[in-house]
Amino acid sequence: MKAFFKTLSEYALATILLLIFLPLLVNLWDNYICGFDSTQVQRLIRELSGGGSPRRSIAVAVPPGADKNEVVRAAMAFLYVPYRFGGDGKGGIDCSGLITKAFAMVGINLPRSVERLFKVGSYVENINNLKVADLVFFATGFTGKATHVGLYVGENKMIHASSSQGKVLCVRINNSYYRNRFLGGRRVFTK
Repeated sequence: MKAFFKTLSEYALATILLLIFLPLLVNLWDNYICGFDSTQVQRLIRELSGGGSPRRSIAVAVPPGADKNEVVRAAMAFLYVPYRFGGDGKGGIDCSGLITKAFAMVGINLPRSVERLFKVGSYVENINNLKVADLVFFATGFTGKATHVGLYVGENKMIHASSSQGKVLCVRINNSYYRNRFLGGRRVFTK
């Protein structure tokens, strides 16, 4: 094995990295073998990586008369708008931009980042308990943290700005891709 390393310092660094990451990998493997579902594994990764609890909440002021169906209509107005990282308009929009823009159009101000959005309103753990206008969050990277957000529109569908498809789309969330990456929802409207 020493033939792969030119110096003792490279060998020491590789050993340290192995000692740091091996327990995490073994723990994840054991959880997978023991039958934990992907949501539990994602939660474990989030906790180990410092992603924090999704149960912490940022208060959101919902003005009287604000209608969750209007938020959905506002988001739907962006269907097929091109995806653009950091964008927040008809020329291009990203996932968190779509959410903040749709809510702003009915007078509700939300944080701009996915990480902060994952703390607004009340937490919805189960994908089957989502209601219209709930925010839906997914871990699309390797950190286990929320990296993508969409807006639940009912009937197992969400509208979101898809970087892989290059535009805003309405898609089913009960397929294996989204179900396996689902971290939870956040409910802004309590009624």
